[in-house]
Amino acid sequence: MRIATYNIRNTQDQYIKRREKLQSVIQGLNADVISLQEVALPELDYLAGDYQKFFAPIQLQFPLNPDPEFRIDGNAILVRKGIEVKLHEFVHISVFRNIQHIVIGDVHIYNTHLHHVIGDDQVRSHQIDNILTYLLGQLNERIFLMGDFNFTPESQEYKKMIQYFKSSNMLANQKEPEITFPTGLTGPFMDTDPAGTFDYIWIRGDKIEVKECTLFGSDKISEGVYPSDHLGILGVYNL
Repeated sequence: MRIATYNIRNTQDQYIKRREKLQSVIQGLNADVISLQEVALPELDYLAGDYQKFFAPIQLQFPLNPDPEFRIDGNAILVRKGIEVKLHEFVHISVFRNIQHIVIGDVHIYNTHLHHVIGDDQVRSHQIDNILTYLLGQLNERIFLMGDFNFTPESQEYKKMIQYFKSSNMLANQKEPEITFPTGLTGPFMDTDPAGTFDYIWIRGDKIEVKECTLFGSDKISEGVYPSDHLGILGVYNL
């Protein structure tokens, strides 16, 4: 099974210039499941192509930003056509954040995007606690939990996560990537947080073998233009 996660940087910061390449990157993954963060709902059909689409809205809808092109409606999971999804649900873990859940066979797949302000460790820690509470009934199942977690491998939040989950990159490569943000994308509302690894595919449960785990989305379109400001992660698994 090929599983990916990707923060696609909503619809601002040169979106028109990167829109076609972004769609090409997503479609070119040849993935069975793709979790997306910072999704603008009107763009989802275009980006998804023939994939089945499962959308999870946030509680407060944008635009709240002075840029009229800025829009985040929620997160989405794309599933290859022909794969049966037995369940789709989502719950809110804070006003702007949710966790999305699908079930394929006996595998539980979760997509989330945690609080983004770098110094607000306690907020993210609380969101992780909410996620773990939500997952409590499935902790004996096979689980993929992925997305943009907005914490680095050096953080206390990472240390909390590895008490319950294993990182796909650590299992496949014996280390986390040097960075998953930024790529080099520029724009009037570009994120200026320090570079680091913020995106993960976590796994839990028996009989999940990580065959490989790689980054994608580094292709430069033109000066200062990349598909997103984040790199995506693609994992290949034996189940």
